[in-house]
Amino acid sequence: MQKALDFRSYLDFKVTNSYRLFNGEGDKLPGLVCDVYADTAVIQLDGQGAFDFWPKDDIANWLLQHLPIKTVIARSREDKANFLSWGDPAPTDVIVLENSVKFKVNIIKGQKTGFFLDQRENREYIKTHAKNKRVLNLFSYTGGFSMFAGIGGASHVTSVDVAKDALDYAQDNWNLNNLPDGKHDIKKEDAFEFIKNTQEKWDMIIVDPPSMAHSERDKYKAMTKYTEVFADSAKRLNSGGSLILSSCSSHISFEDFFSMIEEALSKARTSGQVFRVTGQAADHPFLHVGRELRYLKFFHLIL
Repeated sequence: MQKALDFRSYLDFKVTNSYRLFNGEGDKLPGLVCDVYADTAVIQLDGQGAFDFWPKDDIANWLLQHLPIKTVIARSREDKANFLSWGDPAPTDVIVLENSVKFKVNIIKGQKTGFFLDQRENREYIKTHAKNKRVLNLFSYTGGFSMFAGIGGASHVTSVDVAKDALDYAQDNWNLNNLPDGKHDIKKEDAFEFIKNTQEKWDMIIVDPPSMAHSERDKYKAMTKYTEVFADSAKRLNSGGSLILSSCSSHISFEDFFSMIEEALSKARTSGQVFRVTGQAADHPFLHVGRELRYLKFFHLIL
């Protein structure tokens, strides 16, 4: 645990105080994940085996002693309603910084441990490419990419998600960062249906759907859905626009992802230049013998 903490010292905690401290097998701590959100640490244990194995009290006390935090909570992947806590009473929401951008994070009921920290470096990348662009963020959740597009000078941002609570947080985050009124629309719709039926066009479309391949049995169905939404998105992009495609499905490899992109662009009767291929942020390491833990795919194409 000390080695994991020492490695994260590369982060500037004055501008980024939300990060992954323990990344399970990637930090040689199998089944144990810990994310830090400002003054709160969130432990997540992968299944009943990990929950029974790891000494939760000892880990929580170590975190309280070695980090500038006040609270530790332990969440179950299966049951978000029940959690353990140590230190000060657990807050529902925490205001955090990511590269100086503010986010309100629900650490009790939010996805994963509250936020998708693995996209941090990719969100910063979006900021550098969004200036003067009309941006569509599909599967926006609480607006991570939307905020960085707005701060990067996008002329307008549209966030689409099926979850009203997530969109409420997205708008709160827009306001929290003092971004211009009238430059952010939120749409509570199924993102697959929205992009299939809309007639609008954008200069940048970000497509980061949830994981749909939870096992090898789900893989083909997930790839079909991903390909469909990628093709529909390519059709709604202005000439020379940026198509940002991502997936956190660990059962879909980088080669699978390239194949989906080829099929999607063929269906959209277009072609693209690949400008960037990356994965998860550096605080989400994986072992050299565990390449399947390099799960996050992030591609930037110009069409």
